[in-house]
Amino acid sequence: MKVFCESLFPDDSSLECSEHLRFCRGRNIMINFTKLLNREEPIRYKMDVLSEGDIGGYCDFYKDKPNEQADHISPLQSWGPEMRYFTKLTRRPMVEGDCDVIIEKPTFIMKIDATVNMYHHFCDFLNLYASLHLNATQQDAFSTDVHVLIWETFTYHSAFYDTWRALYRSSNLGFKDISRRCCML
Repeated sequence: MKVFCESLFPDDSSLECSEHLRFCRGRNIMINFTKLLNREEPIRYKMDVLSEGDIGGYCDFYKDKPNEQADHISPLQSWGPEMRYFTKLTRRPMVEGDCDVIIEKPTFIMKIDATVNMYHHFCDFLNLYASLHLNATQQDAFSTDVHVLIWETFTYHSAFYDTWRALYRSSNLGFKDISRRCCML
C-alpha cells in the first residue's frame, strides 16, 4: 500500500492505495455526490463520475503519487478515474460541518459488474470478501458490520442479492441514499 494522503492528527484524512489504484483505503474522506442527482444516464462503466473537487481530504497530500499509479485506467479495473480528482481540502470537513451525511460504519465502495451474470457478479462478491480482509483496520479484521455503497445511480437488483448477506449485515447503500456531500470515517 502506498500512502497518498497522510494524516497529522486524529481528525485528519488519510488515503492509501495498492499498486495501480486497484484497492484504496481511506479515513475521513469527503465525496460530493450532489452532481449525480441530475445525471440521467447510468454511471456503470463510466469514467466521468467524479470531477475536480468532488473527492478529497484534509491531509498532507502527495499529489504526484496517484498520477504515477493511474496507469491502468478503466471503469472497473481501478479507482484511477476517481483518484485523479482527489484534492487536499483546506479544512477538516467533519469538524467544520461541511458534510451533509456522515457515515461512521466502515464502508466499502464497490464498482460492480453485470449483476445478471453469475460469473461476473460473483467476482464482485469475491472482491468484497478479499477487501474485508485487506482492510483489516478493526480488531476483528473480518467484520460483517459494514456498509457497502454500490457505485450505481439506479437501484440495485439481482437474482443473487441474498449472497451479500454472507458478507455483511447492513443493507446496500446507493447514491440515491447519500446523494449529497458525504464524509466517511
